Amino acid sequence: MVAFAAIACGYGAFYWFNSNLNPHYIAARCELRIEQTIDPAALQSWATNLLAAHPEGSTYDNGKFRAFPGLNKIWEKDGPSGVSIQGGGKEEERFVFVTWGDAGGHWGLSIGATSFAPYIPEHGSRMWKPGIFFWRNFH
Repeated sequence: MVAFAAIACGYGAFYWFNSNLNPHYIAARCELRIEQTIDPAALQSWATNLLAAHPEGSTYDNGKFRAFPGLNKIWEKDGPSGVSIQGGGKEEERFVFVTWGDAGGHWGLSIGATSFAPYIPEHGSRMWKPGIFFWRNFH
C-alpha cells in the first residue's frame, strides 16, 4: 500500500511539474489543443483579414491586436501574450505572429496566406496547414 501511494505521489508530482513548469510539454499541449479545437480555415481568414486591414507601410499599434476567438482558451494560464504582424520585404511574406509563454520560453503560431512559408526557422518549424505554422523558442 505504501509503494502504491509513493508511485501515485510521484506520478502526481511529475504531472504537476510538466503541466506548470515544463515549457516543452506546455507548448506541445497548446499545439494539440489548437489542432483539436480551432478551425484552421477560420483562423487563416482572420489572419489574412488582419493583414489586409493593416497593409505594409500603414500606421498601426503592432502587438495590440485582438486574438482569434478560441485562442484565449488554449493555455490554462493565460491567453496569447501578443498578436503582431511580422515579415514583409524580400525574404518573407507578411504574417500574423501569435505568442504564448513565460520565463521558460515562448511558443505560438505564424499565420499567413496559404503561400506563406517562414524564412526564419523561429517563425515556424512545423506546418499545421499550408500557411499556418507552429513555432517554439525556449531559453
